[in-house]
Amino acid sequence: MVGYVIGDYCRFQGYILIGSRFGQLFMSLSAPAAAITGRLMLCEQMRPLAIVGMCVTLTGIAMSILSKGTKKEGETTSAIRLKLPFKGVLYGCGAGICQGIGLVLSKCGMEVTIPVGVTADIFGKTYGNGTYKIGF
Repeated sequence: MVGYVIGDYCRFQGYILIGSRFGQLFMSLSAPAAAITGRLMLCEQMRPLAIVGMCVTLTGIAMSILSKGTKKEGETTSAIRLKLPFKGVLYGCGAGICQGIGLVLSKCGMEVTIPVGVTADIFGKTYGNGTYKIGF
């Protein structure tokens, strides 16, 4: 539900506001979101090189959506501003993060273990003793 419903809703709303090119750019946030969620929920480990790679990705996203403002006469500094609508950036970030979290939640849901001699109840049909175990 998180990835397919909320994530896709945010992605398609982001496409409307910021376009498909930047919308797909925000989908690269799904890997860091999945890594952080996997660490919190599944105690997965990451190598330092993977963390560096994610930092490079996040830096690239920041460089592409931020622009340096032009100096006007009388100003001493130029401000860093968003090139894109703020609402579109929020939708894009929401899409990428929800896709990553949904991936980890799907992984948790697919870790179903059925011991030998025990069968599952599938579509209302009971086989064997009709019990099953879901393990994480």
